Amino acid sequence: STGPLGGSVQVLGQVLMGGFIQRKYVYPTWGYPVSTLTIGGELDGLARPTRLAEAFYAAKGKDDFPVAIVRGLTHMQFSSGTPPLLVKLRDLQPEITYDEAYAAVAKLVAPYFAKLSGQGSAAAVLREQLQDTADFVQPIIAAYEMEGSRYFNAPAQIGGPFEKQCVKGGCPSKSAWVPEAQKIISSVDGWSLDVSNEYVDCKSTPLTGEEFHLPVISNNTQTKTLSITTYSQGFWDDAQPSWFDWKEIFDSFDTGFVATSAEELGSKLASRQCTL
Repeated sequence: STGPLGGSVQVLGQVLMGGFIQRKYVYPTWGYPVSTLTIGGELDGLARPTRLAEAFYAAKGKDDFPVAIVRGLTHMQFSSGTPPLLVKLRDLQPEITYDEAYAAVAKLVAPYFAKLSGQGSAAAVLREQLQDTADFVQPIIAAYEMEGSRYFNAPAQIGGPFEKQCVKGGCPSKSAWVPEAQKIISSVDGWSLDVSNEYVDCKSTPLTGEEFHLPVISNNTQTKTLSITTYSQGFWDDAQPSWFDWKEIFDSFDTGFVATSAEELGSKLASRQCTL
């Protein structure tokens, strides 16, 4: 990187506290040049732990980019003094003291830089510290994956970073949650259900050169199997007035300030009447 007086400076690594590597370095491919330890707080009301879970997911398998979430820690506890107004308004109440917070952060930072400087046992110490984070984010990641989140396992959908992969309103990504809803609607005694899903532009139509997506039901009487296709589209912004998508605008800033899960999965399902 460039030094303050010009020239180049070799950077061994960096630590982000109450922040994270932004999505612009994740999509279309990982492209961040400096090893980074990311530390967030379980009770951070600004850079939320769900956004840190996304950072953990994106850095999976990248040993130079560990992500940690400290239990009971808030956004302000990376610092000291009087909280700025926004922090005062948005941050949560801590469950650990400031001294405990500083000690917890130090237990992550010290082995991280020791590892970068080549101390043999440091990597194992850091991995042990990070296991609690892996346990913490596991159910969060599972929920996002079941949704088919645009920033987790389903980026190729309308509104996702790989939206351009969608063709004629149909997208490669899918939701695992929507077929479960169809199964509740359409379960029939003695028959098994095979339900598929595809993310689409729900308003697509041949009138605009796209396809019209409607559920299709087929059956196999020999195996007693009902096959149903379902179609979905994620919506993330219920802002009013409806034409002003302020939540999507804030999401584009990628600060962790707004929720990242879909507020709605608008879906086309087959009715029970059609199934029977």
